[in-house]
Amino acid sequence: MNNIGAVYNGLGEWQRALEYFGQALPIRREVGDRAGEAVTRYNVAMIYRARGELGRAVAELEQVVELDRQVGHPDLQSDTEMLLRVRQELAGSDPGRGPR
Repeated sequence: MNNIGAVYNGLGEWQRALEYFGQALPIRREVGDRAGEAVTRYNVAMIYRARGELGRAVAELEQVVELDRQVGHPDLQSDTEMLLRVRQELAGSDPGRGPR
């Protein structure tokens, strides 16, 4: 399911990709594949980011980083950096902040 979602993501069919990622998540959780869950959630986060849904992307990335920590995932550092980057993007998009 994750790989099919990745194909649709590559084609720019984000909604279809999200549907397949959404099917992959409960399977990964059911079998206890936390590292795989982190990968799928990262993919979901990147779609949300691309669609400008930065708050949702941050929420997914927070879960990714937590899962990475739990399993000692080798992408912990890069995923943490992406979380920080998207948080900065979200802060920069806040219309209440005024000009910089």
